[in-house]
Amino acid sequence: MKKLLITRWMLLKPVLWRVLLWLFLPLILTVFITGIVNQTSDDFRVPVAVVVEGEQGEVTGNILNSLESSEFIRLDKFEVNEKEYVLHQLEQYNYDSAFILMENFENKISDNDRDNLIKAYYTDRSLFYVPVKEQLASLIQEYLGALSVYEEVYSLRDEFAPEQNISEQEIDSRLEIIREESNLLTQELSFQDTETTYDYEGVLNPWMVWGYMTIMLSVFMFDMINKEYRGNISDRFRFTTISHKSYLLYSLIMYTFVVLCIDLLTYFLINVMFDADISIFGLLMFRIFCNVMGFMLAVIARSPFGLYRLSLAVTVVLLSLHAMRPLAANNVQPVYEYLHPVESLMEGSVSVLLPVLLLVIIFWKGRGSGVES
Repeated sequence: MKKLLITRWMLLKPVLWRVLLWLFLPLILTVFITGIVNQTSDDFRVPVAVVVEGEQGEVTGNILNSLESSEFIRLDKFEVNEKEYVLHQLEQYNYDSAFILMENFENKISDNDRDNLIKAYYTDRSLFYVPVKEQLASLIQEYLGALSVYEEVYSLRDEFAPEQNISEQEIDSRLEIIREESNLLTQELSFQDTETTYDYEGVLNPWMVWGYMTIMLSVFMFDMINKEYRGNISDRFRFTTISHKSYLLYSLIMYTFVVLCIDLLTYFLINVMFDADISIFGLLMFRIFCNVMGFMLAVIARSPFGLYRLSLAVTVVLLSLHAMRPLAANNVQPVYEYLHPVESLMEGSVSVLLPVLLLVIIFWKGRGSGVES
């Protein structure tokens, strides 16, 4: 084993810089891409203007704050004297749409009056006018619904338990619990017979970026295996106690051990930087899959350039499958989850392609072993 390690090091030393590049580049690209996308995501939010003609009371402020917290809206608030400026900006297409809260908006809301509350403006290029309008209407409806609950609770109290004291804070607390349990305004969509979790709140999940980068660059790392398998080095093993294929498999095991150590470092760095967690078991199985796949592609490819093309082709195919997943039928979804390696990484499971590749390696090792020995 000591001689094997020395031999491996001697062959690795001339290309060590390239191997280190392939090892750390997925982490570097993941940090760079995820950071850029998540930091610039606000620039892609829909610009919407709101003009408050009357005084902005507590009710109006709460509704606007809820609208401003939306993931796809960039809300700009103006006073009544800036109304003409807002409409001019809308005509210049600097805003997707504009909403005017009428002068008596606060009083009408408090009196449960739903007529002439808002005046809306939009252009022929307004793409998100309807979603913003519906969200604003739902927020108003939510508040009016709470007012109706107050009136009904106090009416029932006066009729059946006039001696009991019920505060608005108690009603608010109960309403908040009901909203969280019923989740009427926010729904998570998932495919039939599947469960979807949203532990990461950023726009782009760093583990998904890292997964695709790792698939592509891990294959690049095995270009040395391709050269050693296709080159004249195999003739030297005729005079050794270890076969050429065994030497390559030992190299695969050593590479995998080293890369797993780097992956553990990657796991802690991504957790600290992006607060995105995955299963360590899924991470280890994904790395083994990438290395085994890279090894077999290196054996199949006739040259390093051919290996690079195979790596890009595999990555493009997996990305295409990921993009087409929403269009797939429901009965195909479980198959996708078990087959797609990046999905297995995100779910913390094992892709069924891993045991298939291991069987291929066993068959490859066994074929012609008698001649080598």
